[in-house]
Amino acid sequence: MQGQSILHSVSLDVNSNDFITIVGPNGAGKSTLLKILMGLQKPSNGHIHRAEELKIGYVPQRFQADPSMPIKASRFLQLNY
Repeated sequence: MQGQSILHSVSLDVNSNDFITIVGPNGAGKSTLLKILMGLQKPSNGHIHRAEELKIGYVPQRFQADPSMPIKASRFLQLNY
């Protein structure tokens, strides 16, 4: 959505061993925030400061797994996107 502000004045600090969950209504910017934090999308302005060793687990709402490549749930949870 070009020209529309999705996230505004967001500040997030995550410390070592924190486990956080992002919740909110559809269109609130949850996926956009995570994609920016993972480096998959660039913010139109502002700054992202991430620790080099930061690991983010992300399970997309719609995930199409290739049925010819079986994967155990434990391995899926270890994937880094």
